Amino acid sequence: MITINSLSDVVASGAGPEELKPYTRVPSLIVEWDNAPGSVWVLRVCEYYGVRDCRWDYPEAAKWASTGGGEMSYFDHPVSEDPSVRGTSSATIRVDGDRLDYEVTLHNNSSDTWEDAWGWICLVHRWAGSFQANCELPAGDETGPWTPCVSLPAPKERWLKWCPVLQHSQIAERIGRNQAHMWQPHIEARMGAVRAWRMSLNGPMQQFVEMSSPNAIIVGWSHWPCTDMGLYFGDIEPGQSEVVRATLGFHEERYQPI
Repeated sequence: MITINSLSDVVASGAGPEELKPYTRVPSLIVEWDNAPGSVWVLRVCEYYGVRDCRWDYPEAAKWASTGGGEMSYFDHPVSEDPSVRGTSSATIRVDGDRLDYEVTLHNNSSDTWEDAWGWICLVHRWAGSFQANCELPAGDETGPWTPCVSLPAPKERWLKWCPVLQHSQIAERIGRNQAHMWQPHIEARMGAVRAWRMSLNGPMQQFVEMSSPNAIIVGWSHWPCTDMGLYFGDIEPGQSEVVRATLGFHEERYQPI
């Protein structure tokens, strides 16, 4: 069973790891799973937004509200600290057992069309024990797509790396080429998903945490460590909104020896 709480509220109450305090800047949730006690994830929804030509500044922390039944939301939140970026976002997260579903709405309050609008979802594994040592992207072959991130050559940037989802490579290229050394187009993901795992402490089982989205056009990772997805809203006309959806889930599988 997953539980979620507002990161800002957890930090204000004095609970959680001390290191969490500096990371309340953007709309973030604490995610915990009862089959991995002591592990804590930070889910940033969204960490930042952008359009084809640029990435906007980080948004400020949002005020999450619990609507009961394992659901949390925020509404009409500025998409950037930069007041010249005239737009808002809203997000709803719903827990269903070992899975949570979330949707993000981006609204254009400006007088200009936002071309190739996108948002960046970040799942931080830094406080999740050995999950952080086993982050993977689906960048292998058809028989074994999941590949350890540390084995992927990323010569242009040590910190955050972005790579295209194969079936959306043209859209991803339009956005990623403007992100300087983060863009790693030589790595291609077979699907819009990222994951991390560890060995269970209670038997020969692997425990997985995986994010996926039909709207993911870019996936990424960093040495923080975190696994990430760029979700595509498309073109948004003045006064209009678009919605993206994604899923985060935990599961176990029997370990297959190498």
